[in-house]
Amino acid sequence: MAFISKTDYFSLASTNLSVSDCSDGKSAQNVTALKADGSVGANTVFGELLAPSNTYKVAGEVSANVVLGNVTTVDNHKIMLGNVSIGTSAGGEPTFTASGEEVEANAATNACTYTVEVAGLTPKRHA
Repeated sequence: MAFISKTDYFSLASTNLSVSDCSDGKSAQNVTALKADGSVGANTVFGELLAPSNTYKVAGEVSANVVLGNVTTVDNHKIMLGNVSIGTSAGGEPTFTASGEEVEANAATNACTYTVEVAGLTPKRHA
């Protein structure tokens, strides 16, 4: 059984906020050229893009500013934070989810941002 480390695509993890789940949301285009007899002559994959998401476990009180539009670099991919959400359920701890998408390598870093304050998020559960 292999264990894979979880990637924090948006650099939001801290002492009280740890990555519990991640997805790279990878997508690509595929082109196939057929020969005259109908068999595959060539196959090319292009336009590979990431649309990652992270779910964070709340381990203690979280008070932080989250910057939508912030660009981070992960494994030579520039990733822009586009969405954040906080989810709750009866009897469960709250979850904090962040998602975004890959931007062009020459995209301006943090050119258009919006700061969202996350204050008082705690791991308390209520039934």
